[in-house]
Amino acid sequence: MIYRGSNLVSQSNKVFCKGMVQPDLEEAIDQGLEQIKELYDIGSFGKIIWH
Repeated sequence: MIYRGSNLVSQSNKVFCKGMVQPDLEEAIDQGLEQIKELYDIGSFGKIIWH
């Protein structure tokens, strides 16, 4: 859920990542970032570095 002040502005399905392999986790992150990108008109995000 994303709030602006006390107003709910976005809500998406929960994603439980326990037990996910890296490709599935990356896909879940990409989907979440895409939702945020569309909602807030963000052009790009920083690079995700996996250790």
